[in-house]
Amino acid sequence: MGTVISIHAFGAAIRLRGGQLGVAPADDVQKREGAYRRALRDRRPRRFAAVTHEGRPVFRLIEDEETLQPTGEGVPTLVDPDLERKIAEYLKQTQEWELPDRPPAFERHLKRKSKRAEHFPERS
Repeated sequence: MGTVISIHAFGAAIRLRGGQLGVAPADDVQKREGAYRRALRDRRPRRFAAVTHEGRPVFRLIEDEETLQPTGEGVPTLVDPDLERKIAEYLKQTQEWELPDRPPAFERHLKRKSKRAEHFPERS
């Protein structure tokens, strides 16, 4: 059992149950990149098979039914009525800040900036 802690060009780094670090070879990570990315995102312990690859011990992810099931966590909420209401209230407040007899603040800013720029020679 272990947890994928990073995916990189040389494979993946795995923290094993006992605290030791292990590696998954790049070819295994490339073949099953989706499974490794899910394992990295979920940060749940997964099963790994210890094998020898080019004379050194490496670990390959064993996919079982649990690891293939998508998790419900991390799914974004596209519409949040409470947030929309807060944004609308904030925008109403900012409208109240504007002075009715003067141009909006961004226009005043651009005019001041243009006047300041006239005092400096143009660089070419």
